[in-house]
Amino acid sequence: DLQYAVRVKKDTGYLFGINYYRGYQKPVHKGVQFHLNLPDGELDFPQQPVDIPDSCVFIWPFNFKMEGALLKYATAQPLCSIPQGKTTDWFFVQNRGIPPELSFDATSIQSIHSNTGRIHLEAGKYRITGFQPGTDHFIELTDYQGRRMRVFVLSYEEAKSVWLFHQNHQKILLLSPAGAYIDHRRLHR
Repeated sequence: DLQYAVRVKKDTGYLFGINYYRGYQKPVHKGVQFHLNLPDGELDFPQQPVDIPDSCVFIWPFNFKMEGALLKYATAQPLCSIPQGKTTDWFFVQNRGIPPELSFDATSIQSIHSNTGRIHLEAGKYRITGFQPGTDHFIELTDYQGRRMRVFVLSYEEAKSVWLFHQNHQKILLLSPAGAYIDHRRLHR
């Protein structure tokens, strides 16, 4: 069976899932959706059912605060956020080919745009479907405090090459298939 657990604090949390058993191939779980009973109501996601392949391990957020924007859920795993001047870049990771679906509370968003996929406004939520993972694709949004954000979902392959460094109180995200480290303020690969 597909194994999953939920960690909740008030109304926010993470859905942890695993379809892996060492040394054995597990069946694909088709048409998966989750139903959560939360203190402030119910949450069903993703709206578009997904197939969970063998060896897939995932952590999906729900009611996740991204500065002033509220991410209702994502079928992609959060990695990090990196301030870039007046914009904050948020990075998520695709899990083993599962199509990313993201849903934002419309009352927390002033504007939203995506250079790939479709944005649907329904029941007070912006839902993004058909989003193409990769560094060239992003969702750009502004919350009601005027803070701008870009959301990237790295493909499963790109995620294998991620390096995250902290240098001079700043985060640096690097995509490189080679080993990398920072020594004396110099990047080595």
